[in-house]
Amino acid sequence: MLGIYTRLSKEDEESNSISNQKREGVAFATKRNFNYKLFDEGQGLSGGLSIEDRPQLLELTNAIKEGVITSVWFRDQNRLERDSGTFTDFVKIIKGSNCDVYYSDEKIDYSKASVVFQGTIYSAFSQLLKDLQGEKTKKALKDNAKEGKTHGINPYGYTKDSNSYIIIEGEEAEVVKRIFKMSLEGKGTNKIAEIFNSEGIPTRYNKIGKGTLTTKNFGKVKITKKKDIKWSGNTIRSVIKNTIYKGERHLKSGVYKAPNIVEPHYWQRVNDNLKNNANNSGKVVNHKYMLKGIMTCGICGRNYYGRTRVNKKDNYYMCSSKRYKTENCGNRSINIDVLENFIWQRFFVDKELLKITEAYFKDTDSESKLTQIRADIKLINKELIENDRMRKKARKLALLSDVDDDEFASEIKQLKINKNDLDIKLRRLLDDESYYMNINLNKEKEVKDLNEIYTEVLFNQKREVIQKYIKDIIVYYKNGLYALKFRYKFNITPEVDDEAYLIDRNYNVMFELCKKYILPLSDKAKKMSKKELIAYADNLWNDFDKAIDY
Repeated sequence: MLGIYTRLSKEDEESNSISNQKREGVAFATKRNFNYKLFDEGQGLSGGLSIEDRPQLLELTNAIKEGVITSVWFRDQNRLERDSGTFTDFVKIIKGSNCDVYYSDEKIDYSKASVVFQGTIYSAFSQLLKDLQGEKTKKALKDNAKEGKTHGINPYGYTKDSNSYIIIEGEEAEVVKRIFKMSLEGKGTNKIAEIFNSEGIPTRYNKIGKGTLTTKNFGKVKITKKKDIKWSGNTIRSVIKNTIYKGERHLKSGVYKAPNIVEPHYWQRVNDNLKNNANNSGKVVNHKYMLKGIMTCGICGRNYYGRTRVNKKDNYYMCSSKRYKTENCGNRSINIDVLENFIWQRFFVDKELLKITEAYFKDTDSESKLTQIRADIKLINKELIENDRMRKKARKLALLSDVDDDEFASEIKQLKINKNDLDIKLRRLLDDESYYMNINLNKEKEVKDLNEIYTEVLFNQKREVIQKYIKDIIVYYKNGLYALKFRYKFNITPEVDDEAYLIDRNYNVMFELCKKYILPLSDKAKKMSKKELIAYADNLWNDFDKAIDY
């Protein structure tokens, strides 16, 4: 089958170029009696992008690798690429397949060194022209910035006139002034956001209205309509910290003057005071939390954090969404002492983790595990290379753009977060690989360590042991029942089944769903007979369908 690839750069002046390319490609296929498939990239994608950044070209090359496409047609090499790296990657794919390449009616034989050399020269020349144009564009943007002109999205409080000069937007500027005033009065960024949301003050996204914004939080992707986006503490903070409001416009190409909304000395005074506001400077916490960092909300995915007082009036782990009135997911807090005591008793005193570990080692096929782990390591390394390429691309776009630095900050920050996540996954996989390569020694060590955990140990020792073996605890509450899911860390049992437990609202009895294990938690439950405990647990089981579906 013939693959017909079409693309039109946004710089291309031929408005009908795409339709012409399609017509010429179909005519070629008809003349040669080829069955064909169109891969239309449309208008706007630059030939300087990599294969991975062009969806249709990526689909085409994958089809070539799979042998589905055996011939490919482009109007000319410029439709394929204007980047030497992309050309090199494409030639490698062609050399590793049985695919023929045509530019218009000419068949190109990339098995010949001379043909590849000619293509490389042509590609380098095309890239040179593209890069020279990029330098001109960058210089033009810099010159425009010096003149006070703007390009792209402006910070909140600013717009541009008919000649593209940056000017103050009246209504938004008043909101900015109010943010600075409220902050100096002592209101925290979250409180200011709460007030604005209650008053219905529109955000910049609300005014744009159309489209959606995709964010990632705790590994969960969230898509929000722009018209529904509310003020947040981080947004308020970014306004206070942005130097443009005192007349300094910081771009990648330099610092330029801009009409100021607040006076420079006032801007500095508000920023110096920012750390003094209540919800910008947390109090020193002397309390110790055994499960810090490993508890997760089953509803919104945020972390649970500990909150307690010396008199135990407040003594619970709670979802961090409760810190923000507009984002509270409603999941219930759980008593610290009850949960920590249950975990220590169940998993370490009663040797539950020791039993799980011994069963795991008995059933583990270390060779198949190693094969899968090494495949995952290869995939993660590929993703890290792609992440590095995307970060370089983002920095390059930032240099070429007249948009304020803050507009790129979230994208670059997310790429850094993704890189950190990938680095963590890679380290864990490498640890897993080492673990399975030495599984017999590890088995002996793990069993020995778990056997030697004593009932009476200091708090810090307990916390260290729990943090070593338990990966996370997912908490969900509904209809009078806590449902807890436990997942264990890779260095003990990489793929052991999760365990799920139910605890009643009054913390009387814990019931393990699969093994039907019952553990009394309260003094009341400890006085129950075995028969009474079973009856109590049966009631929990009967209510399980109403509580949560695991």
